[in-house]
Amino acid sequence: MSREKVKISSFLAEREVRYKPDIANKLGLKRVKKIDFTGNIHLVESKPTRTNMILVKKGDLLISGINAEKGGVAIYEYSEDAIATIHYSSYTYDESKIDIDYLKWFLKSNEFKQTLIDQAGSGIKSELKPKRFLSLEVSLPTLNEQKEILKNLNSINSEAEELKSLIVENEVFLSKLRQSILQDAIKGKLTQKWREENPDVESSSELLRKIKTEKEQLIKEKKIRKEKKFEKISNEEIEFDIPASWTYSRIVDLSKVVTDGDHSTPERTHEGYYLLSARNVTNKGISLQKVDYVSESEFIRMRKRCAPQKGDILISCSGSVGRVAIVDKDDTYVMVRSAAMVKHFHEYLDSEYLAFSLKSPYLQTQIVKKTKTTAQSNLFLGRIKELVVPLPSLEEQIAIKEKVKQLFTYCNEFEQEIKISKNNAEKLMQSILSELLGQENNVLVNKSASRNQERKLSREIKYNSKTLLMDLVEILKENGKLHAEDLWKMSKHPNDIDAFYAELKKQIEEEKAIKEVVNEKGYLELA
Repeated sequence: MSREKVKISSFLAEREVRYKPDIANKLGLKRVKKIDFTGNIHLVESKPTRTNMILVKKGDLLISGINAEKGGVAIYEYSEDAIATIHYSSYTYDESKIDIDYLKWFLKSNEFKQTLIDQAGSGIKSELKPKRFLSLEVSLPTLNEQKEILKNLNSINSEAEELKSLIVENEVFLSKLRQSILQDAIKGKLTQKWREENPDVESSSELLRKIKTEKEQLIKEKKIRKEKKFEKISNEEIEFDIPASWTYSRIVDLSKVVTDGDHSTPERTHEGYYLLSARNVTNKGISLQKVDYVSESEFIRMRKRCAPQKGDILISCSGSVGRVAIVDKDDTYVMVRSAAMVKHFHEYLDSEYLAFSLKSPYLQTQIVKKTKTTAQSNLFLGRIKELVVPLPSLEEQIAIKEKVKQLFTYCNEFEQEIKISKNNAEKLMQSILSELLGQENNVLVNKSASRNQERKLSREIKYNSKTLLMDLVEILKENGKLHAEDLWKMSKHPNDIDAFYAELKKQIEEEKAIKEVVNEKGYLELA
């Protein structure tokens, strides 16, 4: 296959139409908001601008000069014209030299994205400008050869899409499987054999009697407040039969306290004690990403209202309602009112069983029904207290918990296989792109670049399937010194360059775990 090395400017031309702000504001055209890193262009309605704008027309190649190295490149396919800030550049193409669908595939290749990283660097100061972009060279097949390559790519892509569809189906199945496990758990289906083998276990009605006795004593001692009387559980609230030794109970009857976080606005600090809100309550546990802090004095004040201790249950009750987490440490957290706490009787009710129950379809349906939706969804304390939970004996709660955790282990293993399949599918497609487009065609080089730099860019990419689920430090421990491109393709983010560089930046600048190799541009090693 013949390949002619040509400048990009031989088949692309910058659309040089510019508008002053006063003219742009009168056009009434939609505006490019962003190009996401999967190559989709997002538009917003016309809004006033104070900067010069460029014109974008259907079929133009649109590039984000700031985020080009992260995949901010796409073909504009909307029928109506749009405008964009001068941080974007728009290009027309010569149909006699380049097939637009071939160009789309070319722009999807990891090699193209990596070249933009190498050429543009990162940040506004190294923005990819048209003059620089158009001066790059590429080995270009003839138009007929491009069309032949397209036939193969489209055929393979059809199979790849079927594979992606199967992966999505597996993800949906896995989500439904987890929900089914939780629903079967609170119906007693997972422990039917256990009950047959343990017929003399104390009934849950006796468990409730003990809780009631202890709760009355705590009220008498003024350690907790007496709750208002809630209505008896109605038949409408019961969706399924439970084993004879079980009973239904409201959350309020299983708890010492059901409360939420501080209702005033606490004074936040840059460090100190953790201040949790709804965003920190996830179904995988308490997340300390984007967590706020308060001083010791605020911490002491706020814990007078709500003092989460290890084993207590937290529920997100504002915005995204119904996420459930178990408190993992004593004397560590305070909360704002967007999160609620259930301080149940730990000696009679297993925390993990209660958390699994609250995550089940039965309880989540109750939560949705009891949520008040205005500007945002809110689940108020009275509604949380009303929630109805199937209650087995403590011994059976523990047996259920262990069975669910065992089944979830299988689900987790399946999930890892799905993640590996997704990564492998992406890497396979990129490998096919490299093969069909041609390695030389996937490597852009600046005409002024030295031969040594050209050899580095066209080197064989390293790959190790064992690294698919490793973090960057583990990959370097396993493989030693690596080029940044190798590290990217062997990482968890082979199709998300933004996520890769965010992790890499953290390991270099914050963790000080990775460093650049001296006198070997583009290579990384453990610090």
